[in-house]
Amino acid sequence: MIHKKYHLHDDMVQETQLSAKEKIIVILKSIFSLDFPKSLISSFAHYLFEHVYWKREIHHQNIYRIHPKASVRNAENIYLGYDVRITLNCIIWAGKNSKIVLGDNVLIGPGAQLHATNHGYILGEGPMTYQNRIEKDIILGNDVWVGGNSVLTAGIELADGIIVAAGSTVTKSFDEKNIIIGGVPAKKISKRK
Repeated sequence: MIHKKYHLHDDMVQETQLSAKEKIIVILKSIFSLDFPKSLISSFAHYLFEHVYWKREIHHQNIYRIHPKASVRNAENIYLGYDVRITLNCIIWAGKNSKIVLGDNVLIGPGAQLHATNHGYILGEGPMTYQNRIEKDIILGNDVWVGGNSVLTAGIELADGIIVAAGSTVTKSFDEKNIIIGGVPAKKISKRK
């Protein structure tokens, strides 16, 4: 009985799929449309912006690793200490008037976000997208580890040796060294041992 049910489902899936001939027609129509070169140019420009341009602007101590799938903005306002590691799918966005400063041996886990700028949100000042930005520096000390999928907001400073637990949102500064912080919003959990 169960097998027949799944078999009926497979037939329904097959009916929604394009045949090989239909796929070839779609590919040929796409290649010979005016949208194809536009898309290639747009994709190439996006690649240059996301993966090449910022590397000339970022300040670093020669040894650092930033994953190719990390997103970096306003690299001229980003300062990396010695042996900083920024991993997969991170967002490191400085502002035009705000810096992100990472000390030596800083680890930024997968999917972590550092935003030194944010949209304005005053009612009556127009859509948030177009309001003046709120910008404040983010400064991390030496030997800081930002766990995966954490968010660090504009204006925070973290002392040396702090660990940010995965999935945390840090909205205020912590000046005590060698502690573990976590939660939403982040608070002190314990001391490192």
